[in-house]
Amino acid sequence: MNRMIWRGAGILIGLAFLVGVALLTEAPARFTTENAALLRLSWRLPAGEGQDCRRPTPEELAELPAHMRNPDACIGGSHPGFTLSVRVDGTDVVIDTLYPAGSRGDRPIFVFRELPIEPSRRALRVRFEENASERADGSATRRVLEWGDELDVEPREIVLVRYDQDTGTLQAVRKD
Repeated sequence: MNRMIWRGAGILIGLAFLVGVALLTEAPARFTTENAALLRLSWRLPAGEGQDCRRPTPEELAELPAHMRNPDACIGGSHPGFTLSVRVDGTDVVIDTLYPAGSRGDRPIFVFRELPIEPSRRALRVRFEENASERADGSATRRVLEWGDELDVEPREIVLVRYDQDTGTLQAVRKD
């Protein structure tokens, strides 16, 4: 008899928990009380783009332990990094230096930022500029990715700026 009571209590507790979870999935969630819009920067720049480097040969890869073999690695020294700057209505809201991952800067660089902006007509500008580096031939190179536009931004709208690998440019994506 005691076993039946415990079993029945366990079933009732389980059902109460299940009903509670089901009710919570229907509850409205508020993550912010503000009506701010969001400028989201999200992209990945593959390893070695804009660098003076070469890919490892099959012979070089064969000499490495299996866990260290990366055919996309960039061999050729450390990367000078990139400067990320974001302007909203002519005012700098972000100026930061970012570096590719890896001790030699031979891994992809990831950019992810979310910046709240007040809804209305906004002049937005994003610039991702490689810091000056000198190549082996003595020429200075600098890769610059830039996007800018004047947009009517709605409350709670997200404007996504991403890197398009096909065109090699930054592009904004908005809901249609």
